[in-house]
Amino acid sequence: MAVTLTFGDPGYDIFVNIFQSNNFSSYHRDPALDVGHARIDAMHYNVDAAGTIYNTLPAGEPLEYEGSVNPAQPDGPPIGHILAFCRDYYLPNRLTAARKILIIPNAVGGTGYSNANFEGRTPPYNGWGVCGSDKGRFHERTITRVNAAMALGGGTHRIKAFFCQGGEADGFYRAGRNPTTGATTTAYEDLETAGPAGAGVYATFKDYTIAMVADFRARLTDGSGVPFLFGQMSPAYQIPTPLGSTRAIEDVASYVSNSVSIPSAGLTTNNMKLDNTGDWYGSPPFSDIHYDAISQRGGTEHGRTETNPMSKRYWTGYQTLVP
Repeated sequence: MAVTLTFGDPGYDIFVNIFQSNNFSSYHRDPALDVGHARIDAMHYNVDAAGTIYNTLPAGEPLEYEGSVNPAQPDGPPIGHILAFCRDYYLPNRLTAARKILIIPNAVGGTGYSNANFEGRTPPYNGWGVCGSDKGRFHERTITRVNAAMALGGGTHRIKAFFCQGGEADGFYRAGRNPTTGATTTAYEDLETAGPAGAGVYATFKDYTIAMVADFRARLTDGSGVPFLFGQMSPAYQIPTPLGSTRAIEDVASYVSNSVSIPSAGLTTNNMKLDNTGDWYGSPPFSDIHYDAISQRGGTEHGRTETNPMSKRYWTGYQTLVP
């Protein structure tokens, strides 16, 4: 695929976010808060018929994601946490002179390892999984886009971190194949049968995450050891008990080097429409999946002030990995 990059100043600190819709599906947008910055660029998700990937300077939210909600919606556009992280925390505290930030948005709603079940399907698979020689389409697209950005001339670019916000699609998934070899296996189902509940889901998410991170670090330009930050899912979505994938995300630092789990306790999921006709995401448990805007970037909304939003929590976690 031909790749054309048209950024201005070279020398990017690159942040990539992957996985699912909690990267970008949080109502309500605040025009005074959800703004960009002259030192922050973002890569467009759209690809034209010629296969060219275009890039732009963001005017603020929304960043571009495949399948994201129409920005023209009256209660939108919905937003995420990575722009606020870069603008409010990384830029004033860590970005050095003559450098800029590049955000590569590569999350897709409803995707996960479970979308790439590899059973009787023709590649590319619509998921994040790594399964032997078969790679999920979004996994491969991430590598293509990040390496294209790293190949920009005129400066030295560094991949600073991956933000991984997901797990919802894999909350009940027990793999049918080994992620490293691609061989058919009943190991995950056997773990689930033996118990405790969620053991097979936990092992699936853990093994697929290990394989995914290893493949990224091996194939990304200068990607060896790049930090991975895994955001936890909404606590309200997991009531009455945490999902197996949630437990795996909480434990990620024990099985993925240079990684950290970002806590979600206390964050809210109020995505009520402005005309009070219901939540954008339906009724529970689906209305409890997506954080609201205040939980993503902070501020005051619905009579509540959030001083420790997801963006700040990623900043706190990032500092534990990168002094």
